[in-house]
Amino acid sequence: VIAFDQSRDLAMLRLSGDNKQDWAKNLSPVSFGRYYQLEVAQDVFAIGHPEMLAWSFTYGVISQLRKNYNWSYSAEIELEADVIQTHTPSNPGNSGGPLFNDKGKLIGINSFSSPRSDGLNFAISVDEVKTFVSEVRVGKHEAVIVPSAASTDASENSKPVDSNDN
Repeated sequence: VIAFDQSRDLAMLRLSGDNKQDWAKNLSPVSFGRYYQLEVAQDVFAIGHPEMLAWSFTYGVISQLRKNYNWSYSAEIELEADVIQTHTPSNPGNSGGPLFNDKGKLIGINSFSSPRSDGLNFAISVDEVKTFVSEVRVGKHEAVIVPSAASTDASENSKPVDSNDN
């Protein structure tokens, strides 16, 4: 994790690993969609890894576009962002994954769902993602060091929360 905005539940990662040049040449940058072109009842698609089932694809629709939406994961963490409410199946392992429009353009980052309602899922809007990327480029968000899972003194608040675990 090289940058994190807790108020919007967004993080930027740096990819690394063995044979980086081999896998990096097969990557293609994602194209961003436009928030102002989104509409209720529009088809959307999500990709995630629910229950560690890699690259699972789900289909749904936009239920509503919510500006300045407030939510929390706990009493200590309150968040606010423009979000896309979807009726797209979402499970633990989908958070942080892309939400695409029917042209394959990124329109959001799947983030959280209501623990009390099936089918009530939310993605951080593409405009929030674009703003976050611009802010990271000018140094607004400091780099974050997330302790490894093996660390015994890691606090629960030191890493992003997959709200779909609720």
